Amino acid sequence: MSELTSNQRIAKNTILLYLRMLLLMFISFYTSRVVLKVLGVDDFGVYNVVGGIVAMLSFVSNSMSLASNRFFSFALGKQDINLLNRTYSTTVIIHFVFSVIIVVLAETVGLWYFYNYLNIPVKSMGAAMWVYQLSIASTFIAINNVPSMSLIVSHEDMGIYAYVSLLEGILKLGVAFMLMLPQFGNLQAYAILTFTVSVVIRILLRIYSRRKYSYCKFQNKFDKGLFKEIYGFVGWQVVGSFSWLLRNQGVNLVLNSFFGPALNASRALAMQVNSGITSLVSNFQMASNPQIVKTYASGNIESMHKLLFSSSKMSFLLLFVFAFPILLNATDILHLWLGKVPEYAVAFVQLIIIATLIDSLSGTLQHTALATGKIQKYTKVVTMIMLSDILLVYLAFRMDMPPTAMIYADMIVYFCAFMARLIISRGLFSLSVREFLREVTYYECLVVVLSLLGAGTYKLLADALYDNFILDIIMYFVICVSVCFFIGLSAAERAKVKILLMARFKRTC
Repeated sequence: MSELTSNQRIAKNTILLYLRMLLLMFISFYTSRVVLKVLGVDDFGVYNVVGGIVAMLSFVSNSMSLASNRFFSFALGKQDINLLNRTYSTTVIIHFVFSVIIVVLAETVGLWYFYNYLNIPVKSMGAAMWVYQLSIASTFIAINNVPSMSLIVSHEDMGIYAYVSLLEGILKLGVAFMLMLPQFGNLQAYAILTFTVSVVIRILLRIYSRRKYSYCKFQNKFDKGLFKEIYGFVGWQVVGSFSWLLRNQGVNLVLNSFFGPALNASRALAMQVNSGITSLVSNFQMASNPQIVKTYASGNIESMHKLLFSSSKMSFLLLFVFAFPILLNATDILHLWLGKVPEYAVAFVQLIIIATLIDSLSGTLQHTALATGKIQKYTKVVTMIMLSDILLVYLAFRMDMPPTAMIYADMIVYFCAFMARLIISRGLFSLSVREFLREVTYYECLVVVLSLLGAGTYKLLADALYDNFILDIIMYFVICVSVCFFIGLSAAERAKVKILLMARFKRTC
């Protein structure tokens, strides 16, 4: 598999996923505006904080998805169909076991926390319980659907994934319209409708996977050796994902404890904006990660390093291009989107975007580490760093610092995690830290500085002529894209981008 072929496949899948993402992002922002207006700030906050408890217990779904993707891609890289079949059967068993454990924890420990510690208005308790129970059911279905979804991603069959995701966005838009009707305009109805959409989408993906990859079937044979390998990998991946989700939802709960559900709503809106931006990177990494694993499985470490450098830099640049205009115009964008902007929402959006940019300096280091299968040391160190965030936030609030202090804590934690990933990667897959900093991080930092200088210069000139934030956003985007293309990319990378875009344009025409 040549590097050019890998890049072409990544580019094709990325473009397809971006088109899907852009439409979903607009749908998501509109539905959030409607849901916030219909439910109100308190119920919207309740929905997010209650769902957050289940998210803390369902961290295993994302962990196992990454693990399954890794083992399926590894088997495909080895071109071993027998190994692929055994991997599928083993992951089905593991996912079912974990889904049962999650349900038990949610109905015991989760309920205990729900009744004893959540700050929920009395009038919303009944609806909050509906949200909680439906979130548990949705999580159970999602975990057991991971093997089917992982087969699709590992085969790089992004077409069906994009189309079904668009269907999900359209259905959620329908839910938003239904909320406007008097009989559906409440938190309980919203929880039921959202759950129904989730179930429908997962059923469709499962049906497609079974028909498309009919050669990959569940075998009623227990492969003890493979089970131990995957289970051990999943165990450490669960620990890593748990640290991330516990940090995220734990901070949410600490915020709820000190400031109430209204600020949970503000944070939820900011996280949604951030999620819309980071989905760009997620889509790119979804397209590039299978290639990294397959290249590693084939034993071509040098090509893997090249893919790591190019994908890491592209991950940051793609995120920065779309984050930059939003960061500079957050106030106007939120007023246009929401009308009435909740307290601290603007500050949360701006600071969370900056924190995410710091985290994205790591690029695809994490996924390359997963490709090796040796993640014990990596997970231990990064987990300890991530969990320290909750303590930092709690201490900040105890010292009467404002809610924004929690995001400054995020920035510190993300930077420490970035440095730890670099050092550990040196031993995992012979990464040259100096080369990574020179070939990736240096250009990322240079792009940020030059974009800020360009935007500042433009704003000084524009203020004397007009005041139009839509035009400002367009100009900030143009400035950022220009700096990323001419400064962020090397001459060889620019040439490849031109070739890929021209080829895509010719196929479209």
